[in-house]
Amino acid sequence: GVQPRHCIERVRYVVERTDFRTLVPAGVARITVSIGVATFPANASSEAELFSQATAALQESKRQGNNRTTFAG
Repeated sequence: GVQPRHCIERVRYVVERTDFRTLVPAGVARITVSIGVATFPANASSEAELFSQATAALQESKRQGNNRTTFAG
């Protein structure tokens, strides 16, 4: 079957490769995303902890230079 990691990376890649000039203000043609991923129960035992782990993973993606996917754990 399709792996979640592959699906998430595919979303990031498609956004990176899409020309957004017709959708956003003049001068902006490229948009990228940073993604942080955490899973339950592998990375957390509560909803609050899950969001905390995902947020930490997102911050790590941004710290590494944006346009990245970081998985908790």
